[in-house]
Amino acid sequence: MRKGSILMAMVLVAVLVVYTVQPVQGQEFSHRACRVPGDVNIPICAFSFGYVAESQFDKYGESAFLEVDANWAFAYFWNVLAGGNVDLNARYTSIMFMDSAGLNLPGQAAILALNAGWTRHYADGTELQVRIVPGIYPDIGEIDFDVLLMPVSCVVVKPLMRGLSGIGGLEVRPAFEMKVMPIIGVRWLISDSMRLDACIPESRFVYLVDSRWRGYAGFDWRNTSFDLRGKIPDEREQITVEDFRLYGGVAYRTSEQVQFAAELGTAFGRSVQFDEKAGGMDDNVDVDPQIFVRFGVSSGF
Repeated sequence: MRKGSILMAMVLVAVLVVYTVQPVQGQEFSHRACRVPGDVNIPICAFSFGYVAESQFDKYGESAFLEVDANWAFAYFWNVLAGGNVDLNARYTSIMFMDSAGLNLPGQAAILALNAGWTRHYADGTELQVRIVPGIYPDIGEIDFDVLLMPVSCVVVKPLMRGLSGIGGLEVRPAFEMKVMPIIGVRWLISDSMRLDACIPESRFVYLVDSRWRGYAGFDWRNTSFDLRGKIPDEREQITVEDFRLYGGVAYRTSEQVQFAAELGTAFGRSVQFDEKAGGMDDNVDVDPQIFVRFGVSSGF
């Protein structure tokens, strides 16, 4: 775990809190894979497409990214397993490298997984959630079912006062470069049309304009490892893609079931890390900051 990454994330969350604690609760489009308890109106189906402009990979070369996220919430069970609620989601995420950038990057790194959660609600308003995300994290063109990874997270949401809750937990990720991802922050329902989630690894401020339009701003810290065994012609077996993102977006609800969203932001603090050096190439390569755009649609069908 890189201490610099955690420090940067904490600073950015603090900045977001300072600029949003001033005088609306709404559910914006979200591409989060791991959500904290208390999220409501999660769409049954969600799809997004993103593009990160061409960036310089240190002294090596350049490449742009294409990103695809898809989520299908296909089952929900109430009051099972010691009185908790269980949700089951199929998740697909893909990062497509448009060029090798002189690093022999894989053509595509992907996640194909089941995202399953158990949430228990207590009388005092406390919520406990446990999530597991078993799946494969390979180049989707050469799926290897022998490599199964299973990140596990546990999060507690505790009411502090009316409209304000504290969030704390951890995601444990065996076989990833970053073994433990902290989950910590606060959720503040400022008014009927304004909400702030100031958290690590994701923060978001939402403003509900009316029944159809909403705006939002956010911060993401992303760190994901992918399996490379058999995917590139050298001895490297894993690549980790990390960045921080600041963005703003708008969402428009065309009906009770369908919502479209668009985001514009900047990705910075970026790097690609390999499990070891190969062919004279470094194992940790910084990537220049760059802008990104994302478009998404979610549906309650």
